[in-house]
Amino acid sequence: MLSPENTNTPNSQDAVSDSFENIFREERPRLWRLIRFRLNPGIRHHVDTEDILQDVFIEASRLYADYLNGNSLAPYLWLRQIALETLRDVHRTHMGTQQSATERESYSDLPPTDAASSPLVRLVAAVTTPSAVAIRQETKVIVDQALQRLNETDWEVIQLRQFEELTNSEVAEVLKISVTAASIRYVRALERLKDIVETLPDFRQD
Repeated sequence: MLSPENTNTPNSQDAVSDSFENIFREERPRLWRLIRFRLNPGIRHHVDTEDILQDVFIEASRLYADYLNGNSLAPYLWLRQIALETLRDVHRTHMGTQQSATERESYSDLPPTDAASSPLVRLVAAVTTPSAVAIRQETKVIVDQALQRLNETDWEVIQLRQFEELTNSEVAEVLKISVTAASIRYVRALERLKDIVETLPDFRQD
């Protein structure tokens, strides 16, 4: 991380600016996926993901010097916090109090960047047998239904790992638990999701 010392000189200010832009450029694809995933589907046609991302850039640029002065978060997790705060403002503006911080959305209709490797498709593959992963639309809907039945703890860790695509160490930092505990929590959540999927009456493993 760039040292914040002597940031009052023109050269050091340029260095800080360059450092921030390099970090943001590197993390931009992940931030875009985060915003696309977290943006309420009811306003996706009214709010542009790129506009939200630009707001995140402006706010993060304003706060970057403070970040350098002692924030212990990894750069992406710091940017993620700003992105989530920006999204909360967007939801309040467009939805008022209707948007709940813990509201669960349908993932079967989530617009993927690549249908073959969308988060829900990967999750279906993780909790069904290979023969079931012809990935019919109805199978995705069933897994989506099972997600709605998970307890909050399991749902949160699957959301972070599968849909936000955080690493295990990043999940541990977000949840403020050890890396080992994060790994165990994720594996157990997948097991419980699989159990729920297999109990749903419409699920077929042909």
